Amino acid sequence: MQASPDSDFITPRAFLRRIFQVLRRSRRFWPALVVAASLGIAAGAFVPRILPPVYQSETVLTFKEIVQTHSLLGTRQTRMETRRQRNARLREMVLSRSNLESIISEFSLYPSTVEKHSIVDAVEDMRHDTRCRVGEADSFAIKFQGDEPELVHQVTKRLADSLIEQTANYSAERATSTQKFLETQLDTTTADLQSQEEQLAIFLAAHPEFALDDRATGAGAAGASIRAAEQRARTTPQSGLEMLESQAARLRRQLRARSVSGGSPVTAPTASLSAEDQRRVNVATRQLERARENLNQKQARYTDRHPDVTRGQAEVKSATAKLATTRAQAKAVVVTASGATSDLQAEQTLLRHRLAAVEAAVVRAKKAGDAEEALSETRAASIVSLETEWTGLNREVAAVRERHEEVRWRLFQASIVARVESVGGGSQMVIIDPAYVPQRPIKRGTKRVAAAAFILVSMLGGLLALGLALLDDRVYDEDDLRRLNIGTLCHSVPVASDDSRLSGVAS
Repeated sequence: MQASPDSDFITPRAFLRRIFQVLRRSRRFWPALVVAASLGIAAGAFVPRILPPVYQSETVLTFKEIVQTHSLLGTRQTRMETRRQRNARLREMVLSRSNLESIISEFSLYPSTVEKHSIVDAVEDMRHDTRCRVGEADSFAIKFQGDEPELVHQVTKRLADSLIEQTANYSAERATSTQKFLETQLDTTTADLQSQEEQLAIFLAAHPEFALDDRATGAGAAGASIRAAEQRARTTPQSGLEMLESQAARLRRQLRARSVSGGSPVTAPTASLSAEDQRRVNVATRQLERARENLNQKQARYTDRHPDVTRGQAEVKSATAKLATTRAQAKAVVVTASGATSDLQAEQTLLRHRLAAVEAAVVRAKKAGDAEEALSETRAASIVSLETEWTGLNREVAAVRERHEEVRWRLFQASIVARVESVGGGSQMVIIDPAYVPQRPIKRGTKRVAAAAFILVSMLGGLLALGLALLDDRVYDEDDLRRLNIGTLCHSVPVASDDSRLSGVAS
């Protein structure tokens, strides 16, 4: 089936014939193919030098705990960081600029980048060539890619050694820093505890009745203190009133006795004290009375263990001893009946004054008892305020003491970890799979690069020959005449095939 001359439609057979015609005509441009093949061979020889092969070495490390701190610290051990945080920290250690700069300077890596730009750019290139992979357990792999197998092996080994060194230094520094920080915190909490205990001691010195509850800090202790205070408020004033009434009764008996003796006739001179000695005895007696009255007032307000009550009792004892000493040192004088009568009257007058003072004290004590009921609400509020302050002080002391014990335990843990790290018994990075010298490149092998360069250049040469064949405007057959539209085709003589030529020669 032939294509019509007046039709633009090309049959598949005509299309294939055209393709084969172009391929046959491209053989006329064989010099381009030869040049392309030559360039392909040259490219296969020189391109591997421009694009060297890439080698990779790998090393695997893992955590190894020489001394188990869990066995030393027990269940109260606290985990410092999670596995994810630790792996991120290890990766940052490997790819840190200070670490990579030292390795680049040691092995003279990326010389062209360092010369043209800076070592910072070389660090970025090395980060691109370094890979860190985290395993499922505690393994950590480091990979490095480079042009030279031995150099790649040395750099990978150096990366692993630097990671081991940095991990050991980090653990030791962390343990030491933690220990120093906790020592500072322990000093602070100790000072706080001493301050709180001093405030509690000052409160107990001012209110010793709370000393009975110093071991209890709950609501039961507060209630016990309130009940004790109320009991003291009810009982102490009544006991003081009874003492005053008994003293008044004693003075009345003495006054009656003096009155009876004053009515009897005096038949003989009596012995009495001199005026000076009597004055000293009277002064000592008044001092004793004031001391007793002061003691009664203190006992009405405080317990027997209060410092003011103790001091009042000492004053009473001192005044009693002074009165006894004054009476012992006084000298008796002989007086007449008239003198004895005047002295008796003076003594009766003194007893009446004492009795009047004691009766006035009894009246005041009774009024104080009545006022006690009126001031019960004020006293209750005061007791509640004291109990609140007492409970708050105990709570603060307990909280500071608990914090102090917690810091002390933390410091104990940190000191154990620091000692373990100082002797190299803590968690360490150890190499379980050392770096190796790569034997085959992972990409851009020499043979592959040479073959790819040869094929690429040869294909470019072939495409060049095909392009020249398509652009060739010489007439080879009737299709060229029709394509060039030179004129009308009258007749075409087919080219004899090789078989017909051979048969013609034989005939």
